[in-house]
Amino acid sequence: MDWVIAGGEALLNGRLARADVALSGGVLARDVPAGARRFDAAGLLVMPGLVDIHGDAHERQMQPRPGVGIPPAIAMRDSAAQLLACGITTALLGITLSWEPGLRGLHRRERRAPLGGCRSARPLPLRGRQPRRS
Repeated sequence: MDWVIAGGEALLNGRLARADVALSGGVLARDVPAGARRFDAAGLLVMPGLVDIHGDAHERQMQPRPGVGIPPAIAMRDSAAQLLACGITTALLGITLSWEPGLRGLHRRERRAPLGGCRSARPLPLRGRQPRRS
């Protein structure tokens, strides 16, 4: 699907300027494709996806408070949705092994949780339909 993101402050060539940004086939296009859908971005920033090279806020979704655990696959999907809502499209997430009790504590490492459940978590698709699960 083709789009034009119109009227926003776009980050182009290292600076913000009011501009329309065209997308064709999921990539930037020089010209607005015929029949492109229009998104009114007036008053908004139009930027490429942000990269978060250090994050541990996802731990809060896994264990919102001591003694309350959320299944890792569900917690990771919630974290992905929150990241995308903030414009972050790429994130490096880690879980610390620490002297602290709770999610980071040594007793969790010995039970191989929560990382074991994360292996089954799938990436949140950013385009199109959900992938079929086999």
